[in-house]
Amino acid sequence: SMMAAKCGAKKVFAIEASEVADIAEMIIADNGFAETIQVIKSKVEDVQIDCKVDVIVSEWMGFYLLHEGMLPSVLRARDRFLKPGGVLLPSKARLSVAPVDMTDYVQENLEFWSEVKAGEMEFDMSAMLPLAVHRALSAPDIRILKEEQLLCETQTLCEIELDKVKVEDLEEFSAEFEFDIKDGVMHGVAFDWCCDFNGFDGSLLCSLDTSPSAAPTHWKQAVVFLQDTRAGPGKVEASVQLSLDNGTEGRGYTLSVNVAEDEQELIDFADEGDEEGSLAQAIMQAAQEMYDSKEYKTKTDQE
Repeated sequence: SMMAAKCGAKKVFAIEASEVADIAEMIIADNGFAETIQVIKSKVEDVQIDCKVDVIVSEWMGFYLLHEGMLPSVLRARDRFLKPGGVLLPSKARLSVAPVDMTDYVQENLEFWSEVKAGEMEFDMSAMLPLAVHRALSAPDIRILKEEQLLCETQTLCEIELDKVKVEDLEEFSAEFEFDIKDGVMHGVAFDWCCDFNGFDGSLLCSLDTSPSAAPTHWKQAVVFLQDTRAGPGKVEASVQLSLDNGTEGRGYTLSVNVAEDEQELIDFADEGDEEGSLAQAIMQAAQEMYDSKEYKTKTDQE
């Protein structure tokens, strides 16, 4: 908001529903913008202002672009407050996917439990393995990837033009892909996104790129692991689906990846759990199943 005022905006409405609004108001006053910036402590859906605006700026993007589901609120603000010919910043967004090699992650976080060393001592902690595997398969993993981990060029899952898209259009995105992967092991699919910022004439002003080939950002990249790996080189057919459930308080998401008869569905960590039970319960169940399959029960268990 202060940047907009500093750049010459005559009036700025700063909308924030949390307690941060009170602090923002003090910061705005301390920097001499109290006459220009009006802080409104409210959800944008409940805001009432008596004019239309030329520009709407919002940092609604999350992990794999749509995490937290804030974009519908921006679109409702657009429909209520933006002048004809006005601009939304960002203006366009693209979500891309690519097969990814996670060998280092697997060795450090999964295979690690097969043989744990402490100095000269070694311990069999393989009972932890199903917990680690289940955790990896149950939610997207957010981390910074190296460009060389991608096994082929990224492909676009969806492209969103903010001046045209409707809220209902955001309910689901899906696409079919044929990845021509290079030599390596496909452990999963990586998601990254790029947003374009356009001027009033539609020309590109700048872009914000979160891909592994760009400078790292706090959004990093999101990885959906597969239950079974695929070895390259070769062609891999895959379908990817992103479904939003904005009816939940946490604005949860479900990501589904189907690769050559290996279908994996992941519930976003915005949700506390699904109807089958919490993640913790599922992890403990996986550990118990492994325990039951082993022949190391105690004498008390045997009795």
